[in-house]
Amino acid sequence: MKFRFRLQSVLEQRERRETLAQQTFAESQAALALASVLLGEMREVRGALLEELCRRRAGAFDAFETRLYQDYMQIITQSIAEQEAYLRDLTTSCEANKLHLVGTSQDRQALVSVRDRHQQAHRLTALRAEQGVMDELATTRFNFQRRAQQEGS
Repeated sequence: MKFRFRLQSVLEQRERRETLAQQTFAESQAALALASVLLGEMREVRGALLEELCRRRAGAFDAFETRLYQDYMQIITQSIAEQEAYLRDLTTSCEANKLHLVGTSQDRQALVSVRDRHQQAHRLTALRAEQGVMDELATTRFNFQRRAQQEGS
């Protein structure tokens, strides 16, 4: 008799959920990494802009050009603040996705444990049944040989 797990469809559904949670977590990690790189690049631009402003102060003063640099500095500073907020949101989302992944993994693992216990119980039942058949055959053979000896004597 072949083992059949009655909750196999539930296990498969939980495996699909776990796979989806893994994909979602990986996507959120990738978005977090990309946002972090972008923030680093924005900070580099701001640093280069500050260096350029300091260099320009030493030279000839052009009010219009200085104003353009200041406006750009304001924009990049605002963009950095927005990117930092976005990065915090992504970090929170990534953590939530990680917790969801852990939960789905535990759900699947619990069902795998149930399946393994049922499979082990099925194996033991099959072994007992097989041993019962072997014992019955041995008893029948012994009785047959004993009758044959009694009839031969």
